[in-house]
Amino acid sequence: MSRSLSNNLPGSRDETWGPEKNGYLSLEHVFKEHPYSTNTLFGALLLGNDDLIIATNDEDEEENGQFLITKVNSFGELDRSFGKDGFILDRFAPGSLAFSGEMVQGKDGRIYMFGASGFSLTQPDPEIAILCFDEAGNRVNEFGIDGQIIVENLVDERVFYGERRFIRVLEDGSLLIGTNGATGAARIETAYLMKFDARGNPVTSFGVSGVVDIKLPRTQATTYLTDGCILDDGRILVAGYSRPDGSTKSGLLAMLNPNGSLNLMFGDSATPGIRLFTKQRFDIELNAVTERALGKYLAAGSVKGSALQNTQGLVAGFDKLGKNDPDFNNGSLLESSLRPGFPTNWQNILAQGQHIYVAGGELGHYLLLIGLDGKPDPSFGDAGIVEESEDAFVTTLLLAYSTDRLLYASNSIGPGSRLGSLYRYYRA
Repeated sequence: MSRSLSNNLPGSRDETWGPEKNGYLSLEHVFKEHPYSTNTLFGALLLGNDDLIIATNDEDEEENGQFLITKVNSFGELDRSFGKDGFILDRFAPGSLAFSGEMVQGKDGRIYMFGASGFSLTQPDPEIAILCFDEAGNRVNEFGIDGQIIVENLVDERVFYGERRFIRVLEDGSLLIGTNGATGAARIETAYLMKFDARGNPVTSFGVSGVVDIKLPRTQATTYLTDGCILDDGRILVAGYSRPDGSTKSGLLAMLNPNGSLNLMFGDSATPGIRLFTKQRFDIELNAVTERALGKYLAAGSVKGSALQNTQGLVAGFDKLGKNDPDFNNGSLLESSLRPGFPTNWQNILAQGQHIYVAGGELGHYLLLIGLDGKPDPSFGDAGIVEESEDAFVTTLLLAYSTDRLLYASNSIGPGSRLGSLYRYYRA
């Protein structure tokens, strides 16, 4: 149900953008000079002037992978002044595989990419790595060693899997990353937060030596992070899921204080600092979380039954105590599908005033605009929905430009599909 390309209405593609001026840009086109590029979108970042930084991986004939980063301007055209002739192609350690990931920019203009380094039969868990560079594509040598840090994947009784879930910059220029791993001899799957200062050193006042384990009171309960955001007062809000009973997944929200301790005013009485979302015989996963307004938050994910057609999208509005927000959907959780029987999984959420965009992709790319009442906004797309035909296995980006545009990206699968696909729409 794609909208026409040239009517400039909310939900229509921006016909000024992309190589064919049709609101579409593929990584196959962006990285066409690099024949070994995987063309999988691992990270993207909008700069203040609406330029776009894009990260993927590059593998030579021996699958000796490097991270590959480029910049395109507000029209989707390659910026040759960036890096070396338009690209950064490098690795974190000589001879080691390198993986790209999500990016973020600080107020000082620095750009950080949350990547990973090293993967082999003898090292199945790559190490967490962070690259720091400027808008021109040059490494910032004041960060770590030669503009990067690498974190050992085994510290005390913690194992870090090198999973790149999210990276954020705080007001003081320090960095927060969310990742997953395992703790203890039993290797219980555990969510972690890590904090580094502007020079790449662990912030030892955060948690234990700069690391916070997010755990439930039950020692065998697993936790897993997917997204996080920094609130105006410095508190940290994260989303993911847990398996409290070892089997069914429960959606997880956790609120932490700036020092990494749980905010005990938030969440359930049985799990202070944490709120769990449960539904008997259903798995609930929260994939994204954002601040809608001061003291008001939104999380998005899915409720999955035993059959694919029973999967519904989930949007939850809540307040600073973790209680349902009465201003969103009359204080109730919003479970819905694009169409009856259509599996829907919200993987990203973006709040723009009273406009709430949620995006997902399994049997296609889909983007929905809803209001605070939880109902689709008919002024956007086709009855509130924009849908592209290509199948997608993950939605990696949903960002608002400084203008009235919206960038939506995912990795596509299926016959004739391209892995990295970016679409630019007019927003409401």
